[in-house]
Amino acid sequence: MRICLFTVSARGFNLPPYGIWALKAYVDKYAKENNLNVHIDVLNFGHDSSVKTIIDGIKATNPDLVGASHYIWNDKIMMDLLPKLKEELNENVYVIVGGPHADVTDERLKGMIINKLVDALVIGEGEIPLFHIIKCIATGRDISPIDGLFYKKDNEIIPFKPQTISRGNLNYLPNPYKQLPELVELSLKAGSFQYETSRGCPFSCTFCDQGHKAYRSLTMERIKEDLEFFAKIKVKHIDFLDGTFNLNPKRTIELLNYLINLNTDWSFHAEIKPENLTVDEINLMAKAKFQTVELGLQSIHPQTLKYIKRRNRFSVIEKNINHLLEVGISIVINTIIGLPGESLKDWYESLDYCFNLGKVKILSNVLKILPNTELASQIEEFGFNFSRDELNAVRSTKYFSAQDIKKAIIINKLVDVFWNKVNTPNSIKMITNELFEGKFHLFLESVFFLINQKPELLKGNNFHNIILNEIIDSKKINNDIKNTLKKQVNIDFSNQVGVIQ
Repeated sequence: MRICLFTVSARGFNLPPYGIWALKAYVDKYAKENNLNVHIDVLNFGHDSSVKTIIDGIKATNPDLVGASHYIWNDKIMMDLLPKLKEELNENVYVIVGGPHADVTDERLKGMIINKLVDALVIGEGEIPLFHIIKCIATGRDISPIDGLFYKKDNEIIPFKPQTISRGNLNYLPNPYKQLPELVELSLKAGSFQYETSRGCPFSCTFCDQGHKAYRSLTMERIKEDLEFFAKIKVKHIDFLDGTFNLNPKRTIELLNYLINLNTDWSFHAEIKPENLTVDEINLMAKAKFQTVELGLQSIHPQTLKYIKRRNRFSVIEKNINHLLEVGISIVINTIIGLPGESLKDWYESLDYCFNLGKVKILSNVLKILPNTELASQIEEFGFNFSRDELNAVRSTKYFSAQDIKKAIIINKLVDVFWNKVNTPNSIKMITNELFEGKFHLFLESVFFLINQKPELLKGNNFHNIILNEIIDSKKINNDIKNTLKKQVNIDFSNQVGVIQ
């Protein structure tokens, strides 16, 4: 039986698609144990691939079954190509749609099931339902019901039953890198390995599709085996895919000590919950060569946090961020534009708070209404206006006008250009503190206003220098302060050239 698993990657994402490679590893392992003759091709298409390119690529694998991995970023092209697959390939080819954003309430996908353009939707974790489908087909049986599977049989929709995820370990999932030399080769070439030691999340953030799922982990023995394998093949960087790397303190400390004992020339990135960190854990992370950590602040406003079911202990966050920076670990902090009940002013206040935490990178994204989330059921309540064609990103809300959303997107680009991508320069911190009362958004609005007035400033080399000097000159300050600021600008940006894209 020939199977083709494919996806279309997001713009700018250059790593192998871990999800479908993990599916291949799982199916390969259990097909062999069940004496099933299965061959799986994995195809990863770039974000700008045409429908024809994708269909031709799939056709070349001569599949009996095609599995599509659906995300919000590839929604448009998936909706264009899925109805054409059977016509272009063979009406007897099975077409299965899964991925994080396959949604049983999506009328478009349901319509494809009803019209027999798609044979089944896999909702939730894909390994067990996909292997069940493959086993049914490979042994000559009709597809039968299993939790997480939505399909039609004999002109009748089979009642859908969600997956029930219970606690336990994840050792039944093979390490895809151990099984698949091609994945190792692709990851070495990309310079980073993605590694999942746990699934599930005990938290219930309303905007996230990973909450409300039982937390499960690989056993520590298995994690150590995997890390030893990565060390032997000379992996240079590992991105931990765990939703919260430091959820269990005992586990975190044991894992960090093992990384230190391996004493390998590599680095790590993980998403953390900073309130859970202890000083000992932070010191161990530094010794273990953690390069960056990422944390989701999202908002500083109590009412917003209540709406999205989050809690932030700001005094602990501030203390631990200071310590992370002191030991040389870079920090990325996330905020969200357009959260329930928030306006542009509210987002600005969260932005200012992040800026004043220190030399941290600040990543902000417009709120996306993801399938299978609580927020998707609150669209009317909060007045979310969004489009699938724009990655489900909100265009406006009850409190955040469309004009302000557009402005926030531009301001966010300026955060990248004048802060994140230029190594969080001292001159920006000094200018913001001296000229804008420590309020980062006021500095950014000043840049925004200046660029609107004089767009030609972006066309020359060293535009950072030019724009920042104009801002300094526009303020009535004494010459000593002015000269100090200009000197620091020159230090920070003497080698910076280019144009804002």
